[in-house]
Amino acid sequence: MTDAKFSEIDYLLRVRPDGITHVGGMDGLNNRISDWLDTPEGTVADNPGWGSPLRAFLHEPQSPALEIEIQMKLVQKIRRDVRDVTVRAVSVQFVSIDLIKIVIFHNLGVFEKDTQLSGEGVTSGIT
Repeated sequence: MTDAKFSEIDYLLRVRPDGITHVGGMDGLNNRISDWLDTPEGTVADNPGWGSPLRAFLHEPQSPALEIEIQMKLVQKIRRDVRDVTVRAVSVQFVSIDLIKIVIFHNLGVFEKDTQLSGEGVTSGIT
């Protein structure tokens, strides 16, 4: 049985024959993080400050300094927006133009995702 504190309905509302997919533990927390990253800041009507800050970096030239700036902004925002997450480390690397690989080490494990700076998720994996 997973910790009820981290029990979540799959944010993409994937269903199985027996109903909506629920995730818990590390997968539940990763679900929260993925939902947050895939929701650009300013797109939630009732809470415009909630969401990923990645769009702000969309037209910036790639550089190691920009990777560090994105890391700092992600840590700052995720601590405020995603409940129950304790960030231990964040890694951001450009995969291609406007596509970054984000790795977040948190209190329950590791979250890994390739995402576009526009806020549209590409792939997701859990390590």
